[in-house]
Amino acid sequence: MRPSVLASGVYLGRLERQRSVGELSLCRNGYAPAARLAEHAHETNYLCLGLSGRFLERSHGVEQLVLPGMAVFHPSGERHADAFGPTPSSCLSISLARSWTGELEGSLRGGGRARYAPAPAVGTLVRRLAHEFDEPDEASALVLEGLT
Repeated sequence: MRPSVLASGVYLGRLERQRSVGELSLCRNGYAPAARLAEHAHETNYLCLGLSGRFLERSHGVEQLVLPGMAVFHPSGERHADAFGPTPSSCLSISLARSWTGELEGSLRGGGRARYAPAPAVGTLVRRLAHEFDEPDEASALVLEGLT
């Protein structure tokens, strides 16, 4: 069976909040304990930021544990499946317009693999993005674009 391909800004799980900032589409989704997401892909490049809980992601036969504070870059068309841990989880997903990744398109498409950044390297950035997403003010749109 061919995996489903999700449109830009569409993610599996329970939508908790959604926001558009310039050419970015941001969504916070929640996942029940022990939830499983069948293999799927996304039509655009996107970042997945682990906010709470944990999940095991399988892509290209490799499994990676994603913890709070980690960032995952998924190139468009990259197939992956997820199995969530024993506690509720949430992620902030950011769809990246082609204008943001245009120069990289050739290397990101066609068999591109997810890239994982550990919490020590990007945890502060993940927390700041989540704060600006959850607490919008007159400058948060600019900050979200700048941090992404």
